[in-house]
Amino acid sequence: MKRVKKVEDILDFTWCLQRINTQTPYGLDYKKAIKPYPRGAEKYLEKALDQVEAYMNYLSSLKSTMRLADILHCAKDIRFSIQRSVEENVLSEVELFEIKAFIFLLDDLKAYLESSHAPYFEETDIQTIPELTQLLNPEGSSRDTFYIYDSYSEELARIRDEISTVNRDVRIAIRNYRKKIQDDYQISLNPDQSIIVSKSNEELKNRVENCPYLTFASESYSNLVYTLKKEDALYQQEAKIDQLKEAEEREEFNIRQEITAKIASYNKEITTNIHHLANLDLTLAKAKFSLEIKGVKPKILQEHRIELCEGRHPKIEHNLQKSNLKFTPISISVEEGVTCITGANMGGKTISLKLLGLLAYLGQCGILVPAKSMEMGLNEYIFTSIGDEQSTDSGLSTFGAEIAQVVKALDKSKDPGLILIDELARGTNPIEGYAISLSIVHKLQSASAITVLTTHFDKVTDLEGVRHLQVIGLSDFDFDDESKQDVEDKLKILNKYMDYRLKEVPRSNDVPKDAIQIGKIMGLPQDVIEYAEKTLKNGW
Repeated sequence: MKRVKKVEDILDFTWCLQRINTQTPYGLDYKKAIKPYPRGAEKYLEKALDQVEAYMNYLSSLKSTMRLADILHCAKDIRFSIQRSVEENVLSEVELFEIKAFIFLLDDLKAYLESSHAPYFEETDIQTIPELTQLLNPEGSSRDTFYIYDSYSEELARIRDEISTVNRDVRIAIRNYRKKIQDDYQISLNPDQSIIVSKSNEELKNRVENCPYLTFASESYSNLVYTLKKEDALYQQEAKIDQLKEAEEREEFNIRQEITAKIASYNKEITTNIHHLANLDLTLAKAKFSLEIKGVKPKILQEHRIELCEGRHPKIEHNLQKSNLKFTPISISVEEGVTCITGANMGGKTISLKLLGLLAYLGQCGILVPAKSMEMGLNEYIFTSIGDEQSTDSGLSTFGAEIAQVVKALDKSKDPGLILIDELARGTNPIEGYAISLSIVHKLQSASAITVLTTHFDKVTDLEGVRHLQVIGLSDFDFDDESKQDVEDKLKILNKYMDYRLKEVPRSNDVPKDAIQIGKIMGLPQDVIEYAEKTLKNGW
């Protein structure tokens, strides 16, 4: 199944994906590449779901996940550096530091997972590389920095010792100069061996100019700058330091070249760990999301049908909870052919469509589903016509745009997929809308797709083989009793009494007439309500 952003947005899969929070750049890339498992890959999907379930149980057993998150959060993206090493480009010290940090991250992560009894799967197995741990930290002195240690090369150690010796001699010579200048001329030099003299300070200027160890360097509008006059021996020592530093840089380059080659030789082990770390990170993120939505592992079927028991739409449930409201779990069972859902507007029919589509999509992407249980076969596609399909860009009316969508659905319906259509033919007059709806349902009834649609056309559900589900609605609502209460938020009243569950009804059942009740709740004037009820009684 190909990912279709429009479908993902309509079903709120995008919202779910935003809450699957990976910690590493590798896991983020795997998250971006999430796609539904195709038909025929059921055993691989089951394995992926098993892993998410196992890690969900693992996370729930931990007192805190902070340490695990801290370890993962430290991961830097070293893939480009590893590729450079394979291509024989000498790595910089910064790159070597990042690789060293990654190697230590593997050590820390493996130790933590083992000590916390994390589940084991080959796809998420982290393996340490002790040879690189030793290579990048030969003296065991620091994990938080990288340095070209003396122990890498006897020649490097010799050069650095000589640099240290010459530097010491230079410091001693300069210290002696400074002391002599201070003792003999009462002149104190700055740390950079200079002194700034105001042009107006004739006395100090004379002392400085009479000192044989100082020389003029520069001047400004108001000041003169003098600096230490170095003898040839001191210049020679400083020149020697420069030569030694060049030799040090050459030797460090040679060492970095050797380290780079060694790292390149472990390319396979590093790359495998990167893939396993990405899998682990994404699986943990899915597991954490599953905990938040109280997800369960769907049972994957070979046959093409979906059975959902007490499913919940996570985004809608999240929004309701912010208003101290509860989502009514919905159960639905569908198979190839057509299932019609009827009920009043605001009765949750569209939510049922989105819920079914979202949970089927989540499950097929290897994510646990918010439900009591779910059984599902895999779809080759999920097609939606939900919401206003009118397009000002194409110039089509609402009805024209809707029919254009239905044409696509009919074309796809020969293959096993899931088609979700909200208020079929809602954009035209009732007589023609009914005729078109009846014809489309008749066509889809013999297709290989699972089609679920909502409608207000009563007789569409009378077609042979069409399954009719009805929103239970306001059957327990006592308007007279509720009207005595002073309740400001009418939407909360509606949510309180509306039963969004679905029930299967005989083909001959009429579409329920909850619209008048909803009108009462939302505050339609009493005379308007009475006129509508009278019209219904007269057989309109």
